[in-house]
Amino acid sequence: MLEQNQVDAVIGGNDLPRDAGFRPVFADVKSAGEAFWWLHAFVPVNHMLTVRRGLDGRHPDLVGELLNIFRSAARAPSDKGWAPFFGRAALRPTMETAPRHMTEQDMLPCSLEVVWDGLPSLRDGE
Repeated sequence: MLEQNQVDAVIGGNDLPRDAGFRPVFADVKSAGEAFWWLHAFVPVNHMLTVRRGLDGRHPDLVGELLNIFRSAARAPSDKGWAPFFGRAALRPTMETAPRHMTEQDMLPCSLEVVWDGLPSLRDGE
């Protein structure tokens, strides 16, 4: 799609094209990430684990076990120097900023509001 000019950019992760015609959006990703941190004071969400509402009622041990598995993985040493974030408080800045940016960039047809009230809490208070 890039080659056919159907999209302007893609998220490529570690599998970036080796074609000289392609270039990264940010020449210095580390500096761009640090600049974002100093401007917004949070790390954007890259991946998110969610479960469908009601699953905790049908399989009460499943949600807790998933959290335990991911928290154990988060405690493993990271080559990035930071650990994943868990819970609503950690997600709130991204979940409130991303829809606004997407609306400003015409990526959404209308603005979205994240509604936090009324959502069930996890057993450990997050």
